[in-house]
Amino acid sequence: MLVAHHVRSDFTAETALAAVAQTFAEHGVPDSITLFLTDEVVWHFRPVALGSPEAEQMKRAWFEQQNVEHALEATQPSTPQASPSLEQIEMQLNAFENGDYGAWSNIMQLMRMMANSEVPPGNVRVDLTAYYIWRVLEEPLKTRLVETAKQSLWKEGPDRMIWSELDVMHYHTFALTSYQALYLVLQRDAEYLATLSKEVWERLILVILTSGLLLLDWTGESTSAIHRRLIVAAHRYASTELVAGVIRLLEREQHDCTSTYWNLLRNVEEVWDIALADALLEKASERTVAPECSGSLLSILLNHRVEAAKVQAESLLALPLPADDRERQQALAAALALVRFADDAGWSAVWPALESDYDFGIQLIASLAYQSDWNAQQLSEEQLADLYLWMAQQHPSAQPPPEKRTSFIVGRMDNIATWREKLLQQLKERGTVGACHALERIVRLSGEQDRARMQWILLEAQTLTRRQTWLPYNPANLLKVILDTRLRLVQNAEQLLEVVIESLRRLEVTFRDETSAWRDVWDRLPLPTPETQTSTRRRRRRAFTYRPIDENEFSDYVKRHLQADLGQRGIIANREVVIRSDERVDIRIDAVTRTTREELDERLSLIIEVKGSWNTELMTAMQTQLVDRYLRDNHCRYGLYLVGWFNCDAWDSQDDRKRRAPRVSLEEAERRLDEQAVTLSQHDAMIRAMILNATIRERDE
Repeated sequence: MLVAHHVRSDFTAETALAAVAQTFAEHGVPDSITLFLTDEVVWHFRPVALGSPEAEQMKRAWFEQQNVEHALEATQPSTPQASPSLEQIEMQLNAFENGDYGAWSNIMQLMRMMANSEVPPGNVRVDLTAYYIWRVLEEPLKTRLVETAKQSLWKEGPDRMIWSELDVMHYHTFALTSYQALYLVLQRDAEYLATLSKEVWERLILVILTSGLLLLDWTGESTSAIHRRLIVAAHRYASTELVAGVIRLLEREQHDCTSTYWNLLRNVEEVWDIALADALLEKASERTVAPECSGSLLSILLNHRVEAAKVQAESLLALPLPADDRERQQALAAALALVRFADDAGWSAVWPALESDYDFGIQLIASLAYQSDWNAQQLSEEQLADLYLWMAQQHPSAQPPPEKRTSFIVGRMDNIATWREKLLQQLKERGTVGACHALERIVRLSGEQDRARMQWILLEAQTLTRRQTWLPYNPANLLKVILDTRLRLVQNAEQLLEVVIESLRRLEVTFRDETSAWRDVWDRLPLPTPETQTSTRRRRRRAFTYRPIDENEFSDYVKRHLQADLGQRGIIANREVVIRSDERVDIRIDAVTRTTREELDERLSLIIEVKGSWNTELMTAMQTQLVDRYLRDNHCRYGLYLVGWFNCDAWDSQDDRKRRAPRVSLEEAERRLDEQAVTLSQHDAMIRAMILNATIRERDE
């Protein structure tokens, strides 16, 4: 609004912004606007790593702007300038050959000033063959130029006592011509470089390294490839001096170190060795090095899998974290390096530091979100879920709590909120069973307002996982199912649940067979007083009374049936079935796909909670035990609430358990439990209820 207020038809954008700034200066600025302006203005002056996607985009924009400006200049009348002649170049070649070694610099100047339809006059090119004049030279003159370049390497070059600052001005004065000579010799007679003495290489090392930092002349793969070849040659003939030159340049840069370090060390990528790694590690450990610079060095070392760098970075995150500001910045830089470049993200050290210190954790997350090039690819699915839940719990909204606001945090919250959602997407897009389990945990722990959205993300993850891990049915398994209608092919846990219920229904049928299996789940006890033979035939037969076996025995009986029916008989044709019980759950069923591609093995799980009809928690344990305890503590989200129904007249009336059994019909109990199962399945769990009718019919007594 302020900019719009100050803009008039005769105002430029710069004038309008200046007026806005003056308004702020005269009338004061609210703190919130100050924070906003600080973040936004600082953003424009941040370092940009050379070679990064952002740097490449800026470079393309700059070239486009140059093309526009050159096109405009072409439409304007230009003042004719006298172009240097070939005779002048020959004159300087003669001077060099007669002992005037400074003539090489004059030759470079003349070639730069020659008229050229591709390179504007005055523009510097390290590749002399790119100049127009090179193409019009006769071969004998080209040969003389190459020989002169060779000799200049011995005779000419920057004096390290004079050229000490390594800046652009001194570079063009003392070093550029040496690099141009090196470049030309490498192109035309690379083998000649092997004849240079160690002393010459020592002098040229800084020329080569600095050229990689200062020149914006890389116009394609060919030029940068030649530069890398020069680095390789320098390493071959003067490796110790090359390492020393790298360290010297690093020591010079203590402010804008991030881009300089990365670009410099990218240039020596192909000659990376133990000596260079040791020198960089020693430099990173020096306390005089700025935290962001040591962080850049650790990043580079970690990127090269230097284990000692990982140990050093993790040592900076020892708990409790330091209170000193500089030491905290060093710890933050180390954490960033670990997270972005360590194979395991240094999570065993980073995660405890993040959890233990809110301010440190939020600065780390803000930095990662701002750089936006790290998507937690090294983290396991469970670690990724931990990170997401920590961010969601610390500040569910886009803004932190008032007592924890700082200018840094306020200015980065939007980035954090966006990045947090990217973590969810990354987890979903992994398309693994582990990712689905992690998302299930996030759903369980999410607030009510987020749960519906999380369930959709989980559903998408499950669909993607099935698509990525699905394997076609084995023809042999298909043939088995066709030939035997009892067999089943199980693809998911819901189908496993249906197969288990079918099996239990078969068990229930055996309780009504001619040789009834109900006797397996009832204990037969003699009556205290035998009944007389003069009573009815029915009373003469009732010399016994019956009591259900206890709940644990009934659970074991069901387990044995499932092992025989599903495991040994192979009802599930395409999976291996494992049925077990322990102190935590009554029965757990795992159906596992065994494939030759181990990473695609999938485990479908189901937990069965078994109750006798006399259990006092019969109508509540489906939620309190099966859902809230067993399923919550497991990756498994499918459960069966199985009730053994023993309510009948044959049940010994002296058994206390009979008095605790509900006074409802089997149908009514089944209706209530089914309704409860539907209610509990509305979130991320799938619950079914089943009553196994084990009653004794009167004719079976």
